[in-house]
Amino acid sequence: MAANADVCVDPDRLFGRHLAVLGNTGSGKSCSVAGLIQWSIAAAKEASSDSEIAPNARFIVLDPNGEYSKVFQESGRVFKVGDTTNPLQVPLWFWNSAEWCSFTQASARAQVPLLKRALRSMRNEEFELTEEVSIRVKRFLSSILISVKHELSLGSPWGSFPRPKNFYEKVCKWLDSVESLKAMLEANDDRLDALTNSLSTYRDNRSGQYPTYESDINEVSGIANQISSAFVSFGGTEQDLLPKSEDIPTRFTGEVFVNYLEALAQETGNEQYVEFLLARIRTMLADTRMKDIIGDDVDVSLGDWLGNYIGEDGATNGCVTIIDLSLVPADIIHVVTAVIARMTFEALQRYRKLNEKSLPTVLVMEEAHTFVKRHKEDAENQSASSVCCQMFEKISREGRKFGLGLVLSSQRPSELSPTVLSQCNSFLLHRVSNDRDQELIHRLVPDNLRGLLRELPSLPSQQAILLGWASELPIMVRMNDLADHERPQSDDPDFWDVWSRTKDRALDWPKIAEDWQQIAQDDDQGADDGQE
Repeated sequence: MAANADVCVDPDRLFGRHLAVLGNTGSGKSCSVAGLIQWSIAAAKEASSDSEIAPNARFIVLDPNGEYSKVFQESGRVFKVGDTTNPLQVPLWFWNSAEWCSFTQASARAQVPLLKRALRSMRNEEFELTEEVSIRVKRFLSSILISVKHELSLGSPWGSFPRPKNFYEKVCKWLDSVESLKAMLEANDDRLDALTNSLSTYRDNRSGQYPTYESDINEVSGIANQISSAFVSFGGTEQDLLPKSEDIPTRFTGEVFVNYLEALAQETGNEQYVEFLLARIRTMLADTRMKDIIGDDVDVSLGDWLGNYIGEDGATNGCVTIIDLSLVPADIIHVVTAVIARMTFEALQRYRKLNEKSLPTVLVMEEAHTFVKRHKEDAENQSASSVCCQMFEKISREGRKFGLGLVLSSQRPSELSPTVLSQCNSFLLHRVSNDRDQELIHRLVPDNLRGLLRELPSLPSQQAILLGWASELPIMVRMNDLADHERPQSDDPDFWDVWSRTKDRALDWPKIAEDWQQIAQDDDQGADDGQE
C-alpha cells in the first residue's frame, strides 16, 4: 500500500509499552515473534560501538510448545525438562505463599493460616527439625501463644460458655503436649510447671463446676500470661512473635516443610484440617515427573538462577533465554510459569532499588491465552491458573516502571485477561477469522480506521496490521523473511507430501516409547542403586 516502503519501528515504543501479537494458527505469529527478537538483536549489534561484542539485550521466552529451542540453541540458553546441560529448575523454595496455596488448594479459613505460618518458619532461619528439647519447647510455646492471642481477639474462649468446645479441646491437647515435653526436660527443670497448672485448672473447671464469665476472662488471660512467661524462660523474644514475610526466597526442603507443617497442626490442635493438605504436598514431592523441576534434589542458588535465566552482567551468556515448558506436568505448569514471571519481575524491582536505573528486559509469552486467561477475581480459593494470570496482570500494569516489557502471542484474544490486553499499547494483527476475536480487535481502533481491519479475515500468512503506540498510523505490513534455521518449529504439516511419499517419515515407536519412559526409568534405576 506504500510502494513497498520499509517500515521501521522504535524498539522503545514496541517493547516499552507492551506488545500483543494476535492471529489464527498458521498466520505467522511465531515467525513474527522470533523475527522481532532476532532483528532487534541484529540491529542493536549493528548500532553498537563495538560490533564484535553481543548487545546487552535480554529476552525471556516462555515457550509452552517447544517451538523456539531450535532457533536459539546456539545464540541463547534453552532450559527444558530432562536436559542434562540446562535442566529446567524452579525449586519449591522459590514459591511464595499465594503459589503454595493455589497449588495445594488450601482452604482459606482453616489451612491457609497454618500454611503461611509454616512458610514463615522456613523462611526466617536455616531450618532443620532439631532434636534439642529446649528448641522444640520454644517453638511449641510460640505457636500456642500466637494461637491463644488470636482466640482471645475473636472471643472464642467464651463461645458456648461455660464450655466452648473448640477452645476446650485445644487446651486439652496443649496440656498433653506440654506434659510430654516436660517429661523430656531435666527432673529439676520447673519452667513449665506454672503453665501445666494453669492448663490443668482450666480443663478441670470445665469438667465440673460452672465458672462465672468474669472469672473465665481472668483464667484465660492467666493462661496467656503463663505461656508468655514460659516462652521467655526458654529464650523466646517478642521479635520471634512478630509477623514475618513468608515470601522471601530462602532455601528449605520440602520434606522438612511438610514435617514441620504436620507438627504445627498437632501442636495447635488443627491436625484434622490439614490431613488432605499434607497428602497433596507429599504426593507432589513423591511424583517422579516433578522431582527434577521442583524437588529437594534441585541444587541451585538464587544468584546463579537469576544469572542463568535473566542473564549475566553484560549479557555475556547470551541475549535470549528459552524456557521450554512443553514437558512440564500439567499439575504444575501454571505455578512454574507464574514463579518464573514473578521472579523476573521482582528481580528487576530490586535492581532498580539498588541501582536507581531500570534493566531493560522483555518477557515473551507464547500461547498467552493458556496462561493469561480470564478468571473470577472474587473467588475464595484462587486456582493456579488464576494466580498465574494475576502475575501477568501485575507485570502489564507495573512492569514498564522497572524496565520489563511484555510480548503476548495468542490465537484467541477474546479469552485473554481484559486487564492485560488493555495494557498493551501496540498490536501486530495477523489473520483473524473468529467473530468474537474480530469484535474485540475492532474496539482497539478509532471508528475512522476500522476499514483497514476488514482485511483481517483474508490476510495471507506473513502479512499483518501494525497499530498502536509503535506506529503513528495503522499500517499493513509484510514481515521480513526468515531463513529455515531462524524459524520456530511451527510450520504447517506436509500432509500430501508425506501421503504421496514425496517426503519420507520413518517411524520407530519403541524408540519413542523409550524416550517417553526415560525419566521414570532413571528414577527407578536410582532407587535400585540406593537399595543396593
